[in-house]
Amino acid sequence: MSESIFDDKEFVYTDDQKQKISELRILVEDCCELEIGTEDVFLSKFLYAAQWNVQNAYENIHRYYDFKNLYPNWIASHPIEQYKDQFLVDKCRFVMPKPDKGGRAIMIIKSIDLFDKYPNYFYDLVEIDDLIFESLFLLPQVQKCGINMIFDLLEATKNIIKLVSPSNSKMMNKKNEVLPNTNRACQLLQKGFLMNTATSMIMPFMEKSFRDTISHHDGKNLKKFRAALGEEYVPAIYGGPEKNTLDENLIWNHIMANRDYLMKLQTYKKVVKK
Repeated sequence: MSESIFDDKEFVYTDDQKQKISELRILVEDCCELEIGTEDVFLSKFLYAAQWNVQNAYENIHRYYDFKNLYPNWIASHPIEQYKDQFLVDKCRFVMPKPDKGGRAIMIIKSIDLFDKYPNYFYDLVEIDDLIFESLFLLPQVQKCGINMIFDLLEATKNIIKLVSPSNSKMMNKKNEVLPNTNRACQLLQKGFLMNTATSMIMPFMEKSFRDTISHHDGKNLKKFRAALGEEYVPAIYGGPEKNTLDENLIWNHIMANRDYLMKLQTYKKVVKK
């Protein structure tokens, strides 16, 4: 395995996978409603998530773009450069260079209260996460193995806690259902009565399939959390090896290296004919 998931960018498909990509491409090109690309890397992310079932992947593409039509604020739609400070100055999101013990990319979501700084902060974060997801789906390791998301709520303020609501959890659930993440996992790091109460209240509003991917960890004892990632892959701030530092430049540089394609993805759409 490469030193970093960002080093391995070349997709190598089997003959069977190439055939299924071709079959999915025909379905997409024959659909007058889908105004999207048919490049291999785009189609294969849906095929990996559908375990290479062509019909299921095709249906998932439709569901994704139906979601985009219904909830445009939950999909990235603005110039990427406007989020530079949130990555490099505020340092709200990170991706580790090495995957967890199961091969999944490790994405860290920090709960930083910047509502006074950014007027549209919540939806800024939604778009930032979407950009990260789409940029990671350009990597073979991520398409094959998925993403392990660490929701760090250890320093959550009241403003952040307010976001942990039934309405937002329902939307997260809907987004999770259409996102082509092959093997998702969520680690919820939390502490304090208010946060524990808030997260307990939203669980019933999530689909069981999503709820089952979430592991709760008390901030006072992260032993189970470290075991879930694999001790050698745990970020240093959570008790992992000192070398596992957080580097905000890694994911930002990867996003900017793929800027043109990520902006192109924003133009993909489904047009429902009347």
